[in-house]
Amino acid sequence: MDPFVESTDLFGNSEALRNRLDQDGYLFFKSLLPTSPVQRAYLDILQTLDSRGLLDPSEPFESGIFKGGEPPARDSLLDLHRDINRIDSFEALASQPNVLSVVGSLIDGEVLVHTRIICRVKYPNDPYDAVSPHQDFWYVKGSHETVTCWMPLMPMDETTGGLAIARGSHRLGVLEHETGEASRFAGAAVNSDLLEWHRSDFEVGDAFLFSSLTIHQGLLNRSRRIRLSVDYRYQEAGTTIEPSHLKRHFET
Repeated sequence: MDPFVESTDLFGNSEALRNRLDQDGYLFFKSLLPTSPVQRAYLDILQTLDSRGLLDPSEPFESGIFKGGEPPARDSLLDLHRDINRIDSFEALASQPNVLSVVGSLIDGEVLVHTRIICRVKYPNDPYDAVSPHQDFWYVKGSHETVTCWMPLMPMDETTGGLAIARGSHRLGVLEHETGEASRFAGAAVNSDLLEWHRSDFEVGDAFLFSSLTIHQGLLNRSRRIRLSVDYRYQEAGTTIEPSHLKRHFET
């Protein structure tokens, strides 16, 4: 895959950022956030994982090495996410000033931050939990103009995987999705081999913003670490929103 097209040098230039998003369907920033709040959220989430016995106690805590064996069952997963929802440092990243500055450049009017924020907890070598190529709109619904901000909470390379994105795929419009046997996630009904896929390594503080119609996928984690990233979503206040996104993830 080709590396991401960086937009770091366009920070603060609203017209250029909008043009790049219209062209590519995504914006990739190096060091958009200060590392300290990102690392704080990472360590707080790791503490929650550790309290549930998911980390290897023989390894350094900060490395987040999975204990091994099968990933937690579905009911345990739901409880874990409900605990993560209550972590202040996780929620605070959604409103970091530089993130809101970029989002404000892309959205007309007042910015609404979705209440449903999501931590992606990806265990090693779990293809059934790998996210198929998809559009966020299939899950998020509401406004087509919704913007996702995806952030890594840890460095990511080809071994830990991360995010890959299909440049320009937002121009395909809203696509049907279907669920196969290989993954629990629905994938876009499109030949992904014909798309222009981009990926790069990530460092703490990097951030990735993209249209709800841009096709993207999570790559398989082939390391021993539990991969942690976060999703935040934004749209213009007063536009159509799916009611479930006014609630916390996995909470009614």
